[in-house]
Amino acid sequence: MLCCARQVAGAVVSGAAGCLRTSRGHQGLLRPGKVGMRQVSVSRIAMVSNSGANVDGEVAQPKSPHIGRLDLRVGHINQVQRHENADTLYVQQVVVGEAEPRTIVSGLVPFLDSHQLQDRSVVVCCNMKPKKMRGVVSHGMLLCAFIADDEGKTIRVEPIQPGMAQPGTRIAAPGFESDFDKNLNSKRKEFEQIQPDFAVANGVVTYRGIPLQVDGQPVTVSSDFDGGQVA
Repeated sequence: MLCCARQVAGAVVSGAAGCLRTSRGHQGLLRPGKVGMRQVSVSRIAMVSNSGANVDGEVAQPKSPHIGRLDLRVGHINQVQRHENADTLYVQQVVVGEAEPRTIVSGLVPFLDSHQLQDRSVVVCCNMKPKKMRGVVSHGMLLCAFIADDEGKTIRVEPIQPGMAQPGTRIAAPGFESDFDKNLNSKRKEFEQIQPDFAVANGVVTYRGIPLQVDGQPVTVSSDFDGGQVA
């Protein structure tokens, strides 16, 4: 995954931190009695509830996270600097519709000159867990498309383009309800589970085959990245 400023296919790409908790439950009182032709006791129901298994002893599998867990917004880069302590990292100030710009660290130095990022509109994942990177805390992740060679080494990278939408505008895939927390659960590796379902087709960024949209318009990238990955 490129944009968490970690190694992706042999290259550090783009960065952050550290690129919804759905906890909907309800309580009810169940009285002992017959359910169909089977007797179900309150104690067994309690055991099932606590264990996550159904009445037949089968463990319920947790639902895999989807794009609705990501707080994706339009961002505008208003400042780009080289990281003082890392040759491959940029430190960017990115406006995402909040009172102050966010500091976001990205590993884009090997792929893009600073002037290619300055004043650029980008897509930011705003609920990555903040992460210190060589002494600078990064508060988000730039989503980028990337192409790798036959050996899996990243050779080209381009930030995703959200068009002319205002900074802070939400980005989503229709059909997936937004349900995100302030920070993704890094222990569950939620982003890592979501990321493989991103793709680029005909210059449009998709999630599970559905185009990402902002203000009703598709989120795009150069058609040179068709068939590439997004992270």
